[in-house]
Amino acid sequence: MSESAKDLIRKMLCKPASRLTAAEVLKQEWVLQEASANEEPLSLDYQSLKNFTNAQRLKKVALSVIASQLSEEEINELAAQFTKLDVNGDGVLTFEEMEAGLKGVDEKSREEILRVIDSIDTDRNGTINYTGMRF
Repeated sequence: MSESAKDLIRKMLCKPASRLTAAEVLKQEWVLQEASANEEPLSLDYQSLKNFTNAQRLKKVALSVIASQLSEEEINELAAQFTKLDVNGDGVLTFEEMEAGLKGVDEKSREEILRVIDSIDTDRNGTINYTGMRF
């Protein structure tokens, strides 16, 4: 693997705050080299992309339906837990804040909680917004 490919991967697999944007990725050395070497246009499977998008929408709707069944007391408890985990008070739970909140939890429960967190993160940005919890 080339050094420029490794560099690109390092810049893409990092904390969201320092991760490259899509526009920045397209300007990276490896992408530019590969684009010029391969004049054939990329083939996209639009149906798969459409199915993925629809699945994400369905997940959001399902979470909304589940949330609508919660009592006001349960919603207030979730909000209190969210606020407790949101150490910097920005209304967004980062992976680090979630990890810190799981200290002392046994591994099996921790894995289950992380799966639930992953399912709530429907936009796949590695964070959970308080507004996202309100459905």
